[in-house]
Amino acid sequence: MLWLFDFKDHSMILMILGFLSDFFDGRVARALSQETRFGAIFDPIADKISTLFYIPFFAWLGDLPEWYMVIVVVRNFAQLLSIPILVWWLKRPFYVKPKLFAKWGSALPEVLLVSFVVLRFFPTLDFFPSFVLLAVILISSIFEIIILVTYVPRLIQIALGSHDTFE
Repeated sequence: MLWLFDFKDHSMILMILGFLSDFFDGRVARALSQETRFGAIFDPIADKISTLFYIPFFAWLGDLPEWYMVIVVVRNFAQLLSIPILVWWLKRPFYVKPKLFAKWGSALPEVLLVSFVVLRFFPTLDFFPSFVLLAVILISSIFEIIILVTYVPRLIQIALGSHDTFE
C-alpha cells in the first residue's frame, strides 16, 4: 500500500510540473513571438491528452464527482477525436485560435486539480471549504457544456469546408 501512496504523490507532483511547464511555455512563446501553427494545434492536443488522464485519476481518488468526469472527458475526447477526422480523413486544413472563454474552460479543471493536490500534501491548509470546490466544479461544468455545444457546429462547418478556424 505504501507503493500506491508514493505513486499518487509522484503522479501529482509530475502533474503540477506539467501544468507549470505548459503555462510558462505558452507565455514565453507569446512573449518572444515564437508562436507557430504546429504549436497552436499540438499544444491543445497535449492539454486534452493530459486532461483525459488526470480527470479520471482524481475521480478515482474520490476528489471529483463521476458526473463531472464524464462531462470533461466527453468534451476533451470529442475535440481530440476531431483532429484525425479533419486532418487525415477529410484532409481539411484548420486553425486554432481559442478565445478567452475556452481558455478559462480549460483552466478551471486545472485549478481544481491543483487545489486537490495542495490539500492532499498539506491537509492542515483546509482553506477551500467544500462548497467553494463544489461551486468551481459546477461553474467548470457549465463552461465544459457550453464549449462542447459551440464546438460541434464549428466542427461541422470546418468539415463541410465553410469555415477554417476553431475559436
